[in-house]
Amino acid sequence: MKKTLITALAATIALASASTFAYAAKDGDKRGGGRHGPNIERMLEKLDANNDGDISLAEIKTHQENIFASVDADDDNSLTQEEFEMIAEMRKAEREANKQQRTETAQSNDNDGKRGGKGKRGGKRGPSFDRLDADNSGGITLTEFTGHADKMFKRMDRNSDGVINSDDMKRKNG
Repeated sequence: MKKTLITALAATIALASASTFAYAAKDGDKRGGGRHGPNIERMLEKLDANNDGDISLAEIKTHQENIFASVDADDDNSLTQEEFEMIAEMRKAEREANKQQRTETAQSNDNDGKRGGKGKRGGKRGPSFDRLDADNSGGITLTEFTGHADKMFKRMDRNSDGVINSDDMKRKNG
């Protein structure tokens, strides 16, 4: 139990960046970084390991590998349903921490802390266990866990320069 708690706490911050990337990649083409789009500064802060202002595919994969390792409690190089669900718990904890931070900021800015939306965001909050378990083995391997990164990275790298940065978040005129 202690290892699970420590693992969950250690991975909470790391997990937020993975969900940020997944959400931004899913909606990046439609939203382009506006009010409801990906926050490039937050993505850079969490994913730009070498602080060069760009997010590379290698940085994203390394980050995903760290998340995988942090929730693989039995170190068998495969995530069980229970281990995978730890990711959702960590994401929930991160959302709550972000909500608390927004509320504190809003109180100091004399506003109610809401982002202006109508409540919960619709749709999926990330890949499901069944979808990631491509071979239906009952476990998710590291290859299965990181397999969607290439496709998402390509979608986010709008100018095809091999990195994701603020240039990729700007709407294309046309």
